[in-house]
Amino acid sequence: MLFMGQEFAQWAEWNHDAELDWALLNEPMHEGVRNLVRDLNGLYRGMKALHWGDCEPSGLFVDRTRRCRAIGLCV
Repeated sequence: MLFMGQEFAQWAEWNHDAELDWALLNEPMHEGVRNLVRDLNGLYRGMKALHWGDCEPSGLFVDRTRRCRAIGLCV
């Protein structure tokens, strides 16, 4: 999960009183991160197996075999 500015590797923490540092997109490394996120989002949308069941209870289960380390897994 990405949050405000992480899609292009903004250095500063997000601040609700300021805009994102869009000028970073002029830097090749930051533009590269943005392109990577764009491509990964396209892959995610294009491959049903990666997103099927995301919004359904049946698409998630909890492994209760490890009581102290229960984790949710997408199937």
